Amino acid sequence: MEDFEIIILIFNIITFALAVGACILYSNLELLHRCTRSALELAEEDIEKLQAEIDFLKKNND
Repeated sequence: MEDFEIIILIFNIITFALAVGACILYSNLELLHRCTRSALELAEEDIEKLQAEIDFLKKNND
C-alpha cells in the first residue's frame, strides 16, 4: 500500500471511532434525559400532594 492509502485508512478508522463514540454519548444523554424527566414528574406529583396536605391542615387549624 502507498503511504497516502495508509493515512486514509487511519483517518477512516479514527473517524469511525469518533462516530461510534458520539452515538454512545448521545444514547447516554437520551437515557439521562428520560430519567430526569421521570424524576421531575414524580417531584411534581409530590409537590401537589404536599400542597393539598398543607391546604387541608390550614383549614383544620382555622
